[in-house]
Amino acid sequence: MTIKHSSLAFLLIFLMGTTLFAQRAKSESTSSIYFSIPAYDLSTNTDQFRYAFAMGQTEFEKPETIEVEEVCVAASSKNVLKDAKKITVYQYRVPAEINDAYLIVENASGDILHAEEYTSYQRTGSLVNETVNRIFGADKCYWHPSVLEEAWKDDNYLWKNEQHQNLKDIFLNRAKQSAEAAMKAGYTSYSVNVYTGKGGKGHDYSALDQAQNQALAAYNNMRQNGKVTDQDINQLKQPMNTWLTHLETVNLNDKNAKINRKVAQGLYMNLATAYFQSRNFDEASKFLELYEDAYSNAISRGSNQGVKNLSNMIVNQRKGLAVNTNISNDYVALNSISMPSNFNVNIEDLGEGMASELGARYHFHSKDKEKEANIAASGSIYKSNINQGQYGPTLVMMTVYDGDLDEFPLEVTELDVKGMVFTGGYSFTSLPPDIGNMTNLEQIILMDSQVASIPKEIGKLTNLKRFNLNRTKISTLPESIKNLKNLKMLNIKNTNVSAAEAAKIKSWLPKGCKLKL
Repeated sequence: MTIKHSSLAFLLIFLMGTTLFAQRAKSESTSSIYFSIPAYDLSTNTDQFRYAFAMGQTEFEKPETIEVEEVCVAASSKNVLKDAKKITVYQYRVPAEINDAYLIVENASGDILHAEEYTSYQRTGSLVNETVNRIFGADKCYWHPSVLEEAWKDDNYLWKNEQHQNLKDIFLNRAKQSAEAAMKAGYTSYSVNVYTGKGGKGHDYSALDQAQNQALAAYNNMRQNGKVTDQDINQLKQPMNTWLTHLETVNLNDKNAKINRKVAQGLYMNLATAYFQSRNFDEASKFLELYEDAYSNAISRGSNQGVKNLSNMIVNQRKGLAVNTNISNDYVALNSISMPSNFNVNIEDLGEGMASELGARYHFHSKDKEKEANIAASGSIYKSNINQGQYGPTLVMMTVYDGDLDEFPLEVTELDVKGMVFTGGYSFTSLPPDIGNMTNLEQIILMDSQVASIPKEIGKLTNLKRFNLNRTKISTLPESIKNLKNLKMLNIKNTNVSAAEAAKIKSWLPKGCKLKL
């Protein structure tokens, strides 16, 4: 039997069903402004701030000869216009590896107020240096390769310094602009995405479309007027009410629902941004957390750049208000604030030798900022450490990335994960009784840590399949481990467990559980 093309297309659509017609979010982008309050007391003398900058030395590789056409004139020419000729000349293409540059802004006490990293030609956040090509001999008439070679021998040292300085000037200019934007109280531009619903057979998203247009108009109006007023915020409340009403029918588990997971995430982001613009940072954080929790795959948490940016802005504004308690969130009051006219940014270039030290300070500071942003976005600094593991969502903690812990963090016991991995030699010596609340755990890895005791509440983890205590300090385990009926592997190699204790532990284990000694 043959199937006509139209019939085949219909069959495919039918078989794919809700995939083609699944509800999803779509967005329109714009830019707006918000009133930024920097994280220092605005009544302080800003002349005492220190703006330190350093960029590593640019590294130049072996030059490569290239041929180009140039208009040249002989050095002995008496008539430049008459004697000018277009000839083939020789130049060097020189790959240059640009090292990272850093900016640190400190107050008089040495506290870091702002830190930023600049890489290659763009500020990307990447730690990978980028190679670009620089041209030696541009606008010169080196008419023979040997002439070029001699010129390179004589001039390459000064030329390299000049090229390095040119590149550094680019970063210095960006650092000055960045410092001025970060340290001045006033309006700052930012990007805004406003979402509505799309798709879904039989679902009407016209109300969300209208709300999207209303919000875009409000954000655009703020940008065009160069300030935000209470009237603008009231205009923004109209679409906010629409989004809140639609979220009353959210169903994250039904992809065919009108407000399914994808549409809901768009509305959560809408509300997070709108509440941020309204300077209600608690509600903004709440909806960012709902956005993060709506991911069906835990590994996707923390992957949205818009969430990261908004989280950082929330953190910064909370800090600004914390040290400027006399400043109101009311826009009438905010619009009356003006920076002193003598506010000035003088950046001190510390030189190439200080780039590593300044870089270390930047990364230390940025790690703290990242944790703060994670709290703003997800309510926890640990949710961003959840990845997809062997048994499902798994918390992965490594000292090299996350730092050491003297005590096991109680907040971890509130996470809904199936795996928990701590590696790299953590200093905490025991697990809290609250570990018994993590009843969905199927895997625990504590290898190389200083753990010396396990609470009896471990027996509540009846779904646990793998328990790795290799190279820890334990000498015994509670008898409650006999309740771990699903345990498949217990690793107590390289511990202080004696042979007699190991025999007792083995007698408690379920049939088929492998004990590694």
